[in-house]
Amino acid sequence: MTFYLDGEEMIEDATFVAPHYNFCGTILNINEEKATIVTDLFDKKTMLAYAKKNCEVNLTDKEKELFSEYRGGGQGDYSLGMSNKIENIVKCLTEFPHSKRAIIMINHRRWMHYETQDAKCLREMHFYLEKIYDPDKAFEITDGKDTIYYKLNCTAFMRAQAVDIMPKNLYFTYYIMNLIKNKLQKTLEHTVELGNYTHFVTNLAKTRND
Repeated sequence: MTFYLDGEEMIEDATFVAPHYNFCGTILNINEEKATIVTDLFDKKTMLAYAKKNCEVNLTDKEKELFSEYRGGGQGDYSLGMSNKIENIVKCLTEFPHSKRAIIMINHRRWMHYETQDAKCLREMHFYLEKIYDPDKAFEITDGKDTIYYKLNCTAFMRAQAVDIMPKNLYFTYYIMNLIKNKLQKTLEHTVELGNYTHFVTNLAKTRND
């Protein structure tokens, strides 16, 4: 396992080793800045549009114009039923904060090997809460709640990943984690912060044409 300070470090490493089987790395304490890697293919507006689409958030007409086949196409469309899947994660982690079953599965049906659009690149996302005790607040006058908080972590498993598409996936990961975190903050007793993101790829390539 390799640990990265931000997405830029991860992409640099992925570029260096690609093509590669079973690439894996963790971005520590992910946030929007760490997940935003602007390239010729993906500017901030484009990454945001894809993240919103894949979380079933309403798009403007201008945002819809940013989609293209090379930037992901059908294989990179994870949106079907996603809003319900997100609500299921929130309900699961609210009722069972230590659950190991807060999982989003991307595909919605069985597919044949020649059905390219349904063989999604992203396969599953596993979300879990890590309960953290903050010793720096232990001696403050408090009711006890402030000394404990949750970190929301995520691990994603990808069938395939082109390095030049990775900025879109990393930003989507931040976006959906932040969406879930904000919803959990309204339902859990303790503060929720973004934690680590771990990225597994079976087949890593430099571009979608490789």
